[in-house]
Amino acid sequence: MPGNIINNLYHGTDARIVNMSKEERQQYKADAKIAINYLSSIFNSYKENKRRETVLIGGFRQITEVSKFTEFKARFEKAGKLNIYNQLNSKLAMVESWKAGAEWYQYNCIYLCVSKWKAENYARNAFAGGEFGSMAYWLIKGTDFLQLPEYNPPANIKSIIDKIRAFGDSKPQPVVITINNINREDLLLENGMNVPWDVYDNMPDGDFSFRYLKDITLDLSNAEYL
Repeated sequence: MPGNIINNLYHGTDARIVNMSKEERQQYKADAKIAINYLSSIFNSYKENKRRETVLIGGFRQITEVSKFTEFKARFEKAGKLNIYNQLNSKLAMVESWKAGAEWYQYNCIYLCVSKWKAENYARNAFAGGEFGSMAYWLIKGTDFLQLPEYNPPANIKSIIDKIRAFGDSKPQPVVITINNINREDLLLENGMNVPWDVYDNMPDGDFSFRYLKDITLDLSNAEYL
């Protein structure tokens, strides 16, 4: 019968985040949400501004709606910056999901992976300061490129945007930290559901990701820099 303690779980992050205090991390996340709310409202106005056009599909004429936001794609493509458009589009979808109450964005727990490669992916994507930092960063980069006339933030929001841009643009320090001595009772699945331990016990090296419900002090002495 497997014990209650699990070892060799992995947390992927950026060393700069680890070096922040808990209060600094909380403030950064709160600031990212402020930037997201301001910038997404601008982009959503473009998404909601639609026009109808007739297109040929399978030899038949069909009427479709095209948003002003979609028209931005050609500008990014022409400048060789389609990656920014794709990231922007993806992050706006994540913002919509977060605001709709998706479980993935409603927690303040540390995130642990069974698979080291998955933690490595999280570490490389943490360059802008975590999930909310990443959403804010790509909205900022999209705004920087497009030079939208509606962009005129008050001083306090501009200061937040400048801070997140500077963090995301500075040299990343992706790390994977190995976490040991975790009690099963303190874990949920990433979506907040209970862990099916019978399934886990039959494939302990499977693609499981957990929320850890207790506080933990991350230690860079146990970190692998990528």
